[in-house]
Amino acid sequence: MKSRDEIFIPLLNTFVSLNLKAIENSGYPWGLFVPYGFSQYYNGNPKIFYVGIDTYYWSNKSTDLLKAYNTQDYTHYLCVNDATVTAERLLGEWAYNKGPFWEFICKMQIYIRTGILKSTDELRSLTKHEENILHEIGYGNMNAIEIPRTLQKEGYWDYISQNEYWQMVNSAKSIFQPIKNILDSYNPDIIILLGSEESDEYLFDGLTYHHKKKFDDDKWRKLYTVDGSRVKIIKTYHTNVFKYKG
Repeated sequence: MKSRDEIFIPLLNTFVSLNLKAIENSGYPWGLFVPYGFSQYYNGNPKIFYVGIDTYYWSNKSTDLLKAYNTQDYTHYLCVNDATVTAERLLGEWAYNKGPFWEFICKMQIYIRTGILKSTDELRSLTKHEENILHEIGYGNMNAIEIPRTLQKEGYWDYISQNEYWQMVNSAKSIFQPIKNILDSYNPDIIILLGSEESDEYLFDGLTYHHKKKFDDDKWRKLYTVDGSRVKIIKTYHTNVFKYKG
């Protein structure tokens, strides 16, 4: 199995080389997101990756991506990427304000590993064992570039050249393979896809997959397997939707 960096650095290079002018001139503010595992990911049993739709603000800027490409040194770029959300931050400075996405992930991670479903208040007083479990999280996104809805919330959308933005989005979707890249880099046992908007054809690009329809619960749960891997992939809505379920 190749490392994450061995897989993603060539992909990042390809993307930048094809979109150099668009990155410089589009007004899109962020660098591309790269999936990563928290510090103890490989100790997880099972190893679990949680895959959201996109980022909401991000530490790396487009200028950071260009600098990494121009110097052919992605060390700092990937270190910043991997330090944006960490178990230390979830347990420390964000202990009382994780947001619905990361609260859900923390609850699900502990539940899968221990069988105990924590309340939001209980997430603030975990045992040492439960804290260690949060260090085993794997984190990915379906989109390396933020979607328009997110950019509108951030206040950037009106200042972005849409022609160049869509050029970059379409290019990224032709280069990156959301699930395959994670499988090749991290070999998880379980992937939980939190968002139902992206097509199976895009998400499973490069893979032979099987939708196990007998386990479907409308769009609230879909189960998939992939040839050549033991991974179980569960697709459901984004966490923001759960509060509206009756």
